Amino acid sequence: MRGNVLNYSSAFLRFLSYVKPYWIFTLIVCLSLVVETVSDLTVPWVIGVMLVDQVILSRTLELLGVVLAILVGVILAREVFAFSTEYFLELLTQKIAHKLRTDLYDHLQYLPVSFFDQSKIGDLLARISNDVDKVESVVKSIIVDAGSALVMLMGTIVFLFSLNITLTLVILPTLPLIA
Repeated sequence: MRGNVLNYSSAFLRFLSYVKPYWIFTLIVCLSLVVETVSDLTVPWVIGVMLVDQVILSRTLELLGVVLAILVGVILAREVFAFSTEYFLELLTQKIAHKLRTDLYDHLQYLPVSFFDQSKIGDLLARISNDVDKVESVVKSIIVDAGSALVMLMGTIVFLFSLNITLTLVILPTLPLIA
């Protein structure tokens, strides 16, 4: 068990060495993802609190234009930051994949000829191609899925507290069971 933990942590640290040169792209992706996810949470709040409570239920149409402008602005911001997230995430993963492939190629150049006599070249090429593609997809899923879920959870809790503290305190203990 302890050996696996050491292997995972050393592999993770080694992987971080591939991410480190592209930290600016990682930062842009994370910030864009946060804004995108918060925008996702803001749309129901604008519709529920501002549109329903302040315009429809109070029957005042003076705020309708402002509320619709805010709603359009939030949706546009969400789309811009969704594009930014996808664009820079693709750029980040392609740069990491390129560096991985380059390092693998450099490593293969220094292996003895006997290694290639014992190994099938097609298997080596498939391993290089498929493994790097898997690393690419893992990076994307970790950043997008885990990052988005974490921001969504924290944002939802903040919005719930802003709406009704008592109800949120009743709901909060059930979150681990739901997860």
